[in-house]
Amino acid sequence: MDLNDEIGFAKKLVVSLVKSPLYSSRSEQSLDQELTLYFQETRILKLNDYFQIKNLFNQSSYFVFKIINVEPSELEVFRVNNVQTCLCQSSSIQDKCIWFGNNEPECFILKDYALEIKKVLNFYEYFHSRDKITPLLLIHGPSGSGKLRSVETACRNLSFHLCKVNCVNLAGESASAVEKRVEIFIQNSIEYGPCIILFKSFHFLFKLKDINEFNKRVINSFFNLVNSIKTKTDNRILVVCTTDSKQSINAEILAKFNQEIEIKKEI
Repeated sequence: MDLNDEIGFAKKLVVSLVKSPLYSSRSEQSLDQELTLYFQETRILKLNDYFQIKNLFNQSSYFVFKIINVEPSELEVFRVNNVQTCLCQSSSIQDKCIWFGNNEPECFILKDYALEIKKVLNFYEYFHSRDKITPLLLIHGPSGSGKLRSVETACRNLSFHLCKVNCVNLAGESASAVEKRVEIFIQNSIEYGPCIILFKSFHFLFKLKDINEFNKRVINSFFNLVNSIKTKTDNRILVVCTTDSKQSINAEILAKFNQEIEIKKEI
């Protein structure tokens, strides 16, 4: 006999959407179809568990849910499927940063770099609070040196969301295509403030496909979009760009950053 057969079925399961930067515009709507498809397979869960479901209309994004109620209430662990369980989505939305591993050990090096990131944010908020300047930070260092993990640690310490994108995925065949992708990403990210907006592998952003040179139109558009962020929201926002190839970025672009942090040692 399978031990799982001894676990009872939940008669009713109530789940709540969790606020996440991965959501599409459909996230505020009922997701009965996604839930029904997800629970075609019998799954073993417990109260307060989190689970994620792929967006049917955008396979690169997910909806995150939290289990907030179950019937019978005495069940500690239970099985769920869409035949034997009544699935209900609560109208409430959970607001919790669960996409960082809170139990993940942090080395002292990461904490030091995270502190530097916080200092940049605090400096510009203190001295430029009336200027509507969006703090813009460049972090550079070799691959594997902990650039992303430093930003994640800073987010955790600040209780910020992290909205990140790999610039390889933003690059395109035309300047207008790149501009539109960047604009959509920034606009979507602003909705989850306070947050750090992270552009990973930044040096790829300004090069159009099959053209090994920086496109000035894309450069100007990117920095204009960044500079306009603080005029659109009162939330705390820090824009961070990371690269392992600073030497490939020209001086004109580097001069536009408020501050830079170099991470030399591999972690």
